[in-house]
Amino acid sequence: MNTKILKTLEYDAVKAQVKPFLATVAGEKELLNLSPTDDAQLMQQWLAETADAARVLRWQGESAFQS
Repeated sequence: MNTKILKTLEYDAVKAQVKPFLATVAGEKELLNLSPTDDAQLMQQWLAETADAARVLRWQGESAFQS
């Protein structure tokens, strides 16, 4: 992805806001290597994985998305 776009969107600032919520070194490593994609199929896969994770958290009654 274009570095100018990432800078405009303050992508690194967004990642910095996520970091305090990570519980493992592996999660921090994933965040460090995280970058947007323009591959529609990969985006769909990531969205499906996110939906699955949210569903599991709701089933457990421990949704991190609740305030």
